[in-house]
Amino acid sequence: MATYNELMTVTVIYFIVCFAVYVALVICAYQLAEKLGRNTFAWTVFSIFCTPILGLLLLHCLGRTEKKIKENFLQKLQWKQDFERGLIKVEGE
Repeated sequence: MATYNELMTVTVIYFIVCFAVYVALVICAYQLAEKLGRNTFAWTVFSIFCTPILGLLLLHCLGRTEKKIKENFLQKLQWKQDFERGLIKVEGE
């Protein structure tokens, strides 16, 4: 039979691991919100108080903002123009 100290040790380790996973998921929600052009503060707070899993699911359902879609398009266009001008070299050439 396990002693009280052993049970407490296992319980503390379990809560530390759960907390670390929770923090990691909140960080993932923050990074996804940033990638999609969403309000990072609002989504981080939402993920902390509701659940990071729900925050991640909702962010994936909402997708990128119109502003972020335009930014990505302009970045790709700029890259293409730089490549055509010879400013960007592809490895192996």
